[in-house]
Amino acid sequence: MLARILPLVLLAACGQPKGVPGQVMDVWGNPVPDAMIVIEGQSDRYTADMSGRFELPPMSGPQTLKIGAKGYIHDYVEWDPSTGKAVSATLYKKPEKAGFYLVGAGDYYTMEPQLVERKGTELDAAQGIRKEPKVAVEAYNLEILFHTDLNYTEIKQIGLELHRLEFKDKVQLAGPLGPSEVDLNLWVSAGEVPVQIKPMRSRQDYRIEIDKIEPGYYAFTTQDLLDPGEGPPLESIPPEVRISFPFQVR
Repeated sequence: MLARILPLVLLAACGQPKGVPGQVMDVWGNPVPDAMIVIEGQSDRYTADMSGRFELPPMSGPQTLKIGAKGYIHDYVEWDPSTGKAVSATLYKKPEKAGFYLVGAGDYYTMEPQLVERKGTELDAAQGIRKEPKVAVEAYNLEILFHTDLNYTEIKQIGLELHRLEFKDKVQLAGPLGPSEVDLNLWVSAGEVPVQIKPMRSRQDYRIEIDKIEPGYYAFTTQDLLDPGEGPPLESIPPEVRISFPFQVR
Protein backbone atom coordinates (compact mmCIF):
# COMPACT_ATOMS: atom_id res chain seq x y z
CA MET A 1 0.00 0.00 0.00
CA LEU A 2 2.80 2.46 0.93
CA ALA A 3 4.46 1.78 -2.41
CA ARG A 4 1.26 2.93 -4.17
CA ILE A 5 0.71 6.06 -2.04
CA LEU A 6 4.27 7.43 -2.26
CA PRO A 7 4.24 8.09 -6.04
CA LEU A 8 0.91 9.97 -5.65
CA VAL A 9 2.37 12.17 -2.91
CA LEU A 10 5.44 12.96 -5.01
CA LEU A 11 3.26 13.69 -8.05
CA ALA A 12 1.07 16.09 -6.06
CA ALA A 13 4.13 17.90 -4.69
CA CYS A 14 5.61 18.30 -8.18
CA GLY A 15 2.33 19.74 -9.44
CA GLN A 16 2.13 22.51 -6.87
CA PRO A 17 2.65 26.01 -8.34
CA LYS A 18 5.90 27.67 -7.43
CA GLY A 19 6.17 30.80 -5.32
CA VAL A 20 7.28 34.13 -6.80
CA PRO A 21 10.86 35.14 -5.88
CA GLY A 22 11.97 38.74 -5.67
CA GLN A 23 14.58 41.12 -4.35
CA VAL A 24 14.60 44.71 -3.07
CA MET A 25 17.68 46.84 -3.75
CA ASP A 26 18.44 50.49 -3.18
CA VAL A 27 19.33 52.84 -6.03
CA TRP A 28 23.04 52.10 -5.46
CA GLY A 29 22.60 48.35 -5.87
CA ASN A 30 22.71 47.42 -2.18
CA PRO A 31 20.16 44.99 -0.71
CA VAL A 32 17.42 46.50 1.47
CA PRO A 33 16.93 44.14 4.44
CA ASP A 34 13.56 43.77 6.17
CA ALA A 35 11.70 45.47 3.30
CA MET A 36 7.93 44.98 3.52
CA ILE A 37 5.94 43.71 0.53
CA VAL A 38 2.14 43.91 0.31
CA ILE A 39 0.02 42.62 -2.57
CA GLU A 40 -2.58 45.29 -3.34
CA GLY A 41 -6.03 44.19 -2.19
CA GLN A 42 -4.64 41.71 0.34
CA SER A 43 -3.85 42.07 4.02
CA ASP A 44 -0.92 39.66 4.22
CA ARG A 45 2.56 41.16 4.53
CA TYR A 46 5.81 39.59 3.40
CA THR A 47 9.27 40.55 4.62
CA ALA A 48 12.57 40.47 2.78
CA ASP A 49 15.55 38.82 4.44
CA MET A 50 18.93 40.45 5.15
CA SER A 51 19.90 40.14 1.48
CA GLY A 52 16.69 41.85 0.36
CA ARG A 53 15.27 38.61 -1.01
CA PHE A 54 11.70 37.42 -0.52
CA GLU A 55 9.16 34.95 -1.89
CA LEU A 56 5.49 35.57 -2.53
CA PRO A 57 2.77 32.95 -2.92
CA PRO A 58 1.83 31.81 -6.43
CA MET A 59 -0.16 34.46 -8.36
CA SER A 60 -2.23 33.80 -11.46
CA GLY A 61 -2.55 37.29 -12.90
CA PRO A 62 -0.97 40.76 -12.96
CA GLN A 63 -0.52 42.25 -9.50
CA THR A 64 0.40 45.59 -7.96
CA LEU A 65 2.92 45.29 -5.14
CA LYS A 66 3.57 47.98 -2.54
CA ILE A 67 7.17 47.76 -1.36
CA GLY A 68 8.78 49.83 1.37
CA ALA A 69 11.28 49.86 4.21
CA LYS A 70 12.10 52.12 7.13
CA GLY A 71 14.16 55.08 5.95
CA TYR A 72 13.24 54.60 2.29
CA ILE A 73 10.68 56.09 -0.09
CA HIS A 74 8.13 53.35 -0.71
CA ASP A 75 7.17 52.41 -4.25
CA TYR A 76 4.71 50.34 -6.27
CA VAL A 77 5.75 47.60 -8.67
CA GLU A 78 3.55 46.19 -11.42
CA TRP A 79 4.27 42.50 -11.84
CA ASP A 80 2.89 40.10 -14.47
CA PRO A 81 3.48 36.33 -13.99
CA SER A 82 3.31 35.79 -17.76
CA THR A 83 6.78 37.34 -18.08
CA GLY A 84 8.30 34.54 -16.02
CA LYS A 85 10.57 37.05 -14.30
CA ALA A 86 11.21 37.51 -10.60
CA VAL A 87 9.97 40.65 -8.84
CA SER A 88 12.57 43.41 -8.80
CA ALA A 89 12.21 46.63 -6.80
CA THR A 90 14.51 49.64 -6.40
CA LEU A 91 14.04 52.00 -3.45
CA TYR A 92 15.44 55.48 -2.86
CA LYS A 93 16.71 56.38 0.59
CA LYS A 94 14.54 59.08 2.16
CA PRO A 95 16.47 62.38 2.49
CA GLU A 96 16.78 63.73 6.02
CA LYS A 97 15.92 67.36 5.27
CA ALA A 98 14.34 69.49 2.56
CA GLY A 99 16.46 70.25 -0.48
CA PHE A 100 17.79 69.03 -3.81
CA TYR A 101 19.92 65.89 -4.02
CA LEU A 102 22.09 64.39 -6.73
CA VAL A 103 22.15 60.59 -6.68
CA GLY A 104 25.90 60.17 -6.49
CA ALA A 105 28.16 57.15 -6.22
CA GLY A 106 26.99 55.36 -3.10
CA ASP A 107 25.09 58.23 -1.49
CA TYR A 108 23.27 61.51 -2.10
CA TYR A 109 25.19 64.68 -2.87
CA THR A 110 23.41 67.62 -1.28
CA MET A 111 23.11 70.84 -3.28
CA GLU A 112 24.13 73.60 -0.89
CA PRO A 113 21.87 76.68 -1.09
CA GLN A 114 23.37 79.99 -2.12
CA LEU A 115 21.89 83.44 -1.67
CA VAL A 116 21.04 85.18 -4.94
CA GLU A 117 22.71 88.60 -5.14
CA ARG A 118 21.95 91.67 -7.24
CA LYS A 119 24.54 94.04 -8.74
CA GLY A 120 24.14 96.87 -11.19
CA THR A 121 23.31 100.50 -11.72
CA GLU A 122 20.27 102.60 -10.91
CA LEU A 123 18.70 101.58 -14.22
CA ASP A 124 19.81 98.01 -14.77
CA ALA A 125 21.10 95.06 -12.79
CA ALA A 126 22.10 91.41 -12.96
CA GLN A 127 21.38 88.68 -10.43
CA GLY A 128 23.37 85.56 -9.67
CA ILE A 129 25.34 83.57 -7.13
CA ARG A 130 28.89 84.16 -5.93
CA LYS A 131 30.40 80.69 -5.44
CA GLU A 132 31.12 77.94 -7.92
CA PRO A 133 28.92 74.85 -7.30
CA LYS A 134 30.63 72.25 -5.11
CA VAL A 135 28.70 69.07 -5.97
CA ALA A 136 29.04 67.36 -9.33
CA VAL A 137 27.76 64.32 -11.17
CA GLU A 138 28.35 62.71 -14.54
CA ALA A 139 25.86 63.65 -17.29
CA TYR A 140 25.14 60.02 -18.20
CA ASN A 141 24.20 59.21 -14.61
CA LEU A 142 22.15 62.28 -13.67
CA GLU A 143 19.38 61.64 -11.15
CA ILE A 144 17.91 64.42 -9.01
CA LEU A 145 15.58 64.17 -6.00
CA PHE A 146 13.67 67.08 -4.47
CA HIS A 147 12.52 66.63 -0.86
CA THR A 148 10.01 69.25 0.31
CA ASP A 149 6.89 69.88 2.37
CA LEU A 150 5.30 71.56 -0.65
CA ASN A 151 2.71 69.67 -2.67
CA TYR A 152 2.80 69.46 -6.45
CA THR A 153 0.45 72.44 -6.95
CA GLU A 154 2.50 74.63 -4.61
CA ILE A 155 5.71 73.72 -6.45
CA LYS A 156 4.11 74.88 -9.69
CA GLN A 157 2.96 78.11 -8.06
CA ILE A 158 6.43 79.11 -6.86
CA GLY A 159 7.80 78.60 -10.36
CA LEU A 160 10.58 76.06 -9.89
CA GLU A 161 13.13 76.55 -12.67
CA LEU A 162 16.49 75.11 -13.72
CA HIS A 163 19.02 77.53 -15.23
CA ARG A 164 22.33 76.94 -16.90
CA LEU A 165 24.98 79.17 -15.32
CA GLU A 166 27.87 81.17 -16.72
CA PHE A 167 30.42 83.25 -14.84
CA LYS A 168 30.48 86.97 -15.58
CA ASP A 169 33.47 88.99 -14.40
CA LYS A 170 32.30 92.30 -15.85
CA VAL A 171 29.11 93.32 -17.69
CA GLN A 172 27.85 96.33 -19.56
CA LEU A 173 24.65 97.69 -18.03
CA ALA A 174 22.53 100.75 -18.73
CA GLY A 175 23.29 103.69 -16.44
CA PRO A 176 22.13 107.27 -15.98
CA LEU A 177 24.90 108.52 -18.31
CA GLY A 178 24.76 105.61 -20.76
CA PRO A 179 26.23 102.10 -20.80
CA SER A 180 28.44 101.43 -17.81
CA GLU A 181 30.85 98.56 -17.07
CA VAL A 182 30.07 96.90 -13.75
CA ASP A 183 32.31 94.52 -11.78
CA LEU A 184 29.90 91.62 -11.38
CA ASN A 185 31.85 88.47 -10.38
CA LEU A 186 28.69 86.35 -10.27
CA TRP A 187 27.38 83.16 -11.80
CA VAL A 188 24.35 84.29 -13.79
CA SER A 189 21.73 82.59 -15.95
CA ALA A 190 22.72 81.56 -19.46
CA GLY A 191 19.19 80.29 -20.16
CA GLU A 192 16.48 78.11 -18.69
CA VAL A 193 16.50 74.32 -19.11
CA PRO A 194 13.11 72.53 -19.30
CA VAL A 195 12.47 69.98 -16.54
CA GLN A 196 9.70 67.60 -15.56
CA ILE A 197 8.65 67.19 -11.93
CA LYS A 198 7.58 63.61 -11.17
CA PRO A 199 5.86 63.01 -7.79
CA MET A 200 7.04 59.94 -5.92
CA ARG A 201 4.91 57.88 -3.54
CA SER A 202 5.84 59.61 -0.29
CA ARG A 203 4.05 62.96 -0.93
CA GLN A 204 7.24 64.76 0.06
CA ASP A 205 9.59 63.57 -2.64
CA TYR A 206 9.88 64.27 -6.35
CA ARG A 207 12.16 63.17 -9.14
CA ILE A 208 13.40 65.95 -11.40
CA GLU A 209 13.75 64.64 -14.95
CA ILE A 210 15.70 66.44 -17.68
CA ASP A 211 15.41 65.29 -21.28
CA LYS A 212 18.86 66.50 -22.32
CA ILE A 213 21.64 68.24 -20.43
CA GLU A 214 25.16 69.23 -21.42
CA PRO A 215 28.20 69.40 -19.15
CA GLY A 216 28.29 72.69 -17.28
CA TYR A 217 27.02 74.52 -14.20
CA TYR A 218 23.33 74.70 -13.26
CA ALA A 219 21.06 75.93 -10.48
CA PHE A 220 17.48 75.42 -9.34
CA THR A 221 15.63 78.60 -8.37
CA THR A 222 12.11 79.95 -7.83
CA GLN A 223 10.43 83.37 -8.07
CA ASP A 224 12.32 84.14 -11.33
CA LEU A 225 15.35 84.92 -9.19
CA LEU A 226 17.81 84.56 -12.06
CA ASP A 227 15.61 86.62 -14.40
CA PRO A 228 15.73 90.07 -12.79
CA GLY A 229 13.46 91.56 -15.45
CA GLU A 230 10.75 88.93 -14.94
CA GLY A 231 10.20 88.48 -11.21
CA PRO A 232 9.48 90.82 -8.31
CA PRO A 233 12.22 93.11 -6.93
CA LEU A 234 14.84 91.07 -5.12
CA GLU A 235 14.48 93.18 -1.99
CA SER A 236 10.81 92.20 -1.70
CA ILE A 237 11.62 88.49 -1.48
CA PRO A 238 12.40 87.11 2.01
CA PRO A 239 16.06 86.03 2.34
CA GLU A 240 15.07 82.47 3.29
CA VAL A 241 13.59 81.92 -0.19
CA ARG A 242 16.03 84.18 -2.06
CA ILE A 243 18.26 81.20 -2.71
CA SER A 244 19.34 78.88 -5.49
CA PHE A 245 20.66 75.32 -5.45
CA PRO A 246 23.65 74.97 -7.82
CA PHE A 247 25.41 71.85 -9.11
CA GLN A 248 27.82 70.80 -11.83
CA VAL A 249 27.33 68.27 -14.63
CA ARG A 250 30.57 66.83 -15.94
